[in-house]
Amino acid sequence: INKSGRVWSNLDLEDVIKNMRSVTDSSNGIFNPLNRNIIAPEKYFDITIEEPWAYYSYGEKKGFLSIKGTIDLVTEIDKNRLEYIDYKTGRRWSWSGDYIKEYQDLKSDPQLLLYFYALCKLYPQYRFIYVTIFFTKDGGPFTIAFDKEKDSANAINMIKKNFLQIKNC
Repeated sequence: INKSGRVWSNLDLEDVIKNMRSVTDSSNGIFNPLNRNIIAPEKYFDITIEEPWAYYSYGEKKGFLSIKGTIDLVTEIDKNRLEYIDYKTGRRWSWSGDYIKEYQDLKSDPQLLLYFYALCKLYPQYRFIYVTIFFTKDGGPFTIAFDKEKDSANAINMIKKNFLQIKNC
């Protein structure tokens, strides 16, 4: 029984073990956290974007847009390359578009772009940031290579577009 009162069954345990093995055994163990140079597990971020477009005023509340989240696992490949690994037990499905997400869809995925932007701010010393989304039950790992010099504009433009759309409602 966990803190919320849920009773865990043997089927739950089997599911957890199956998901763990999916990660640890994939590609000869290269996604196994024990085989990685871990920088941070469960890295929390809270980043304020102090740009004119990110300013808001809503009644008495005023300020700049802040983005917040928790990154599953941050690892270092070498002095120029960082890799963020996000583990998903769900499907590789676009619920809004009703199709299976492929590489190009993942390259423009809002969560992955947001986390890429956060990693650029948290770890500015790395030029290349790899984002691996690991679907434990639906296709395994998909790695997107981002170059800070080339891809940062895509990330900030996505954040800006979504923020302004919400702000203007």
